[in-house]
Amino acid sequence: MTTRVREERWARARGIVLENELLRVVVLPEQGARIASLLHRPSGREALWSPPGLRALPPPTYGMAYADHLAVGIDECLPTIWADTYAGRDLPDHGEAWSVPWEATTGKDRIETTVTLRQSPLRLTRRIAFANETAIALDYALTNTSNDPAPCLWALHPLMTWQPGMRIILPPSVADIEIGSVAGISPLREYAPGAWPKTGGMDLAGVQLNANGAPAATKVYAGPLPETERWAALHDTLAGFVVGFAFTVPMLGLWLNRGAWGGYTHVAIEPATGISEHLSTAVARDNVLTVPTRGTAYWSVTITVTSGITNVTGVTLGGTVRG
Repeated sequence: MTTRVREERWARARGIVLENELLRVVVLPEQGARIASLLHRPSGREALWSPPGLRALPPPTYGMAYADHLAVGIDECLPTIWADTYAGRDLPDHGEAWSVPWEATTGKDRIETTVTLRQSPLRLTRRIAFANETAIALDYALTNTSNDPAPCLWALHPLMTWQPGMRIILPPSVADIEIGSVAGISPLREYAPGAWPKTGGMDLAGVQLNANGAPAATKVYAGPLPETERWAALHDTLAGFVVGFAFTVPMLGLWLNRGAWGGYTHVAIEPATGISEHLSTAVARDNVLTVPTRGTAYWSVTITVTSGITNVTGVTLGGTVRG
């Protein structure tokens, strides 16, 4: 199957397109190398979330709060998730990488983007290529440019549309979770242990956060996951549509929002190196990736977008959804 790489404007921003006959990916290099679109061409269905009616996407500004910008698609969070102070550095909300331009290079079958963080001694490179006809492979290399070990948090932040009939599918071994922040009115308790898929009478796999449907949102954490069970999926059980994730990092976050954030409804499946929102907390909990002096850490994520799936029992790094 032929792979093409080209440039086009996306919401008035510079976009680089990687596409074949079944899948179309759009990367915005000047906007944190965010993946703005992941289109399943046979169905015409967009896997990623954008604000309704979006026509123009102004570039973010370094240091701004994430909520003050139009959230779109997939962002990279590094070296923290929430704003934090660590080692004398005031780290911005959602980290340093999402709000700055990245350098971009392309080949006939790939898009490679690189950013050097302004405060933290880290340089991140991400290469995107097709894992198969309906899946993309994201391969990461994170280099410590300093003479000291560099602890950091990384998380993928892929906002996806949620609608009735959708369920989040996790490996069967995931029974215990940790509830993070909670917004709105919900029976869920912040920073408390919970169970998957149901906690506090709520069906979290079905993104039920409040029995009466009032706006609510929460962040949920799972992990460390065994190497053979590092996958998750968003399954539209009515349409048979699946967005699946397989990853080599040990942790997983889930962002579940039913109207409490911005009045929108969306979810995110977030492979991560730790399960804390703040770098300082992750270091204190010894739940953090530490890149050795002048060393490089590597990890990968595969995102599969496919249809005709009635059951999900796994997602592979090669891009296969097992049913």
